[in-house]
This record gives sequence, C-alpha cells and structure tokens, in this order.
Amino acid sequence: ASERKYSPTERECLAIVYGCNYYRPYIEGTRFTAITDHKALKWLHSTKDLNSR
Repeated sequence: ASERKYSPTERECLAIVYGCNYYRPYIEGTRFTAITDHKALKWLHSTKDLNSR
C-alpha cells in the first residue's frame, strides 16, 4: 500500500483517522480527545495548508 511511503508523523495521523473510523458507531455524536505522545502531530492542529493525505 502507499502508506509505506508516509512519514512517521503521517502514519500516526493515519492511525488516528483509522481508529476514529473503526470506532465511529461508539463515538459519533460525542466529544472526545485523541491523546498522543508524538509531538510532531501538533502541526496538524495549527496548520492551514493541509494536503489530501
């Protein structure tokens, strides 16, 4: 799969997305916080230049 070419930051972000999709029936309509120890993911919250990945 093309995910092998992703950086570690992108892979961790993708894991969060997959997890949200997997648990969607349980978390839909609720507020939750995704907690990670990967400091590089902080850019995701503050960036305005998101690509399709």
